[in-house]
Amino acid sequence: MNWFESWFDSPWYPILYAQRDEEEAAAFIEKLLNRLQLSAGANILDLACGRGRHARRMAALGMSVTGVDLSEKSLADAKSQPMTNLHYHRHDMRHPLPNHKFDAVLNLFTSFGYFDDPDDDLRVIRSARSSLRAGGYLVIDYLNPNSVLPGLPTDEKIERSGVHFTLRRHYKHPWILKDITVEDSGSVHHFQEKVRYYLPSVLSGLLTSCGFEIRTHLGDYQLNRPHEQSPRAIFICQNPIQDSNSIPEA
Repeated sequence: MNWFESWFDSPWYPILYAQRDEEEAAAFIEKLLNRLQLSAGANILDLACGRGRHARRMAALGMSVTGVDLSEKSLADAKSQPMTNLHYHRHDMRHPLPNHKFDAVLNLFTSFGYFDDPDDDLRVIRSARSSLRAGGYLVIDYLNPNSVLPGLPTDEKIERSGVHFTLRRHYKHPWILKDITVEDSGSVHHFQEKVRYYLPSVLSGLLTSCGFEIRTHLGDYQLNRPHEQSPRAIFICQNPIQDSNSIPEA
């Protein structure tokens, strides 16, 4: 079983990340949608939507949102807060969502680079392009290894709801890894998160090799210009169309 299948569907995943900043996510989405200049009612695909915090904010801002994820547990949590203009499906992001053409596809919060075979990462990008209308936008929000690696390895202990977590973050080429030990009611469980080491320049190369035109590269959730140590590598790309209107360059 892949690491993301066992970990994301475990009962401890939502406990560990219960403190994720909803306000920061909402502010980022508002800035991003303003940057994309999408009209109310635009069709957006949240690719690897998790528990739906970004999807809900987009729907609240008047967009027609489809969220897809492989984790049944995450989708069940997302569906517990229904909205009329928000729909969820269980789906593998390596494959296009059939019978849909979206105005924008958003892949957020390092929901990329999961797969043992790097060709699967290319399949994700190609499936996103297949799911877009001509002129539509892909947004990939990835970590910046230049910011993350200098601080590794690190160890952290967290206690939430009576569950004890030990986290060890480290790098082993080509992976940025987080080993997770869970101690709950006398039992011990081990999980891992891993994402592939993609420098921003390499990630941009993957995007252009799949036919996207990169419109903007941003460095954080405030949408500032990137620099070497920016925490994020956020790319706004366009599915080409002749004479299409493009968003302003950063």
